[in-house]
Amino acid sequence: MDQIKTSFKQRFDISESDWEIFSSKLVKFQYLKNHNLLKAGQIENYLSFVEKGIIRLFIPKEENDITFDFAFENDFVSGYSSFLTQTPSIYEMETLTDTIIWRLKFEDLQTIYKETKIGNFIGRKAGEDLFLKKIQKRTVSSE
Repeated sequence: MDQIKTSFKQRFDISESDWEIFSSKLVKFQYLKNHNLLKAGQIENYLSFVEKGIIRLFIPKEENDITFDFAFENDFVSGYSSFLTQTPSIYEMETLTDTIIWRLKFEDLQTIYKETKIGNFIGRKAGEDLFLKKIQKRTVSSE
């Protein structure tokens, strides 16, 4: 969790009291390579921060999956459209290496928004990071 705190201090200048509230909601998960974090049709209930590992986001197809993104150390990762709308995901996420992530439940994020000064800013920045990664990939793939 120290890695997340350091990253958040650098990126968001989070206060100690806001960090205490935020960090109390994070739960550490460790997964082996090839673990499915989210399946198509499931609702994404987590916003995650990658401490270690690589995660692939893809659309499953009968012949060949369509990989459209990766998450690496210090990245936020989520089936974000499903997370925001709390509707079933159209894509999947799997670990490509042994992976450690810190997960924050949708409901807990709503609490953080209400109880901290910096929660909305962190949520916005996480959303912006996920959005920009997606747009940059589309721009590169259409050139």
